Amino acid sequence: MKRIYLLRHAKAQMVSGINDKLRPLSLEGEEDAYQLGAFMREKDYTPDAIFCSSALRTQQTYDQITKAFKVRITKYDENDLYNALAEEIIDVIHRADDQMQSILILAHNPGLHELALRLCDLETTPLVDRLMEGYHPATLSVFECPVQVWNDVQLGQNKMIDLQAPIDYNAPEGPTRWM
Repeated sequence: MKRIYLLRHAKAQMVSGINDKLRPLSLEGEEDAYQLGAFMREKDYTPDAIFCSSALRTQQTYDQITKAFKVRITKYDENDLYNALAEEIIDVIHRADDQMQSILILAHNPGLHELALRLCDLETTPLVDRLMEGYHPATLSVFECPVQVWNDVQLGQNKMIDLQAPIDYNAPEGPTRWM
C-alpha cells in the first residue's frame, strides 16, 4: 500500500508587477503552513519525500511545514509541477522511487484539485462532497493507494482517508477569518 499526500501551497500575497512564480506567502499563509506541519506531525503524516513546485510560494510552504518534523524530509524540486495539469502531476507520481512508501506533492490548483477528484474512488470516499466544494490554499488530502509500485497508481481506485483545510487545523477560538 502506498500513500499520496496532495498539498496546495499556502496563501500567497497578491503582488502586482511581479512574476507569478516569485509571489511569496502571505503572513496567513506562513501561519497556515506551519500549523499544517504540526497537524501532520501529530497525525503521523510524514512523507518519505516531497515533490515541490519550483514556485517561491511552494518552496516557502515546504519550509514552514517541515519545521514541525523531527527529521528532514527529502525535497525534489520539480519544474514540471509549476501550474501542472492533473496528467502532469500523475506522471511525477508514476516516476517516484518505489522504495518510498509515501510521497507529498506540493503544487498548485487547478491541477491538484482535479487530480484529487480523479484519484479517489468517488463511491467509497465519504469526503467527496467536501472535496467537490474546492481546494483552498494549504489544503491537504491523503490517499491510500492499493499498489506496490508508483507506476501502478490508477485514477478512481484510491481511498481518500483525510481532507484538511486551514479552517480544520488552524481555526482560532473565534474564526472571524472565515466569517
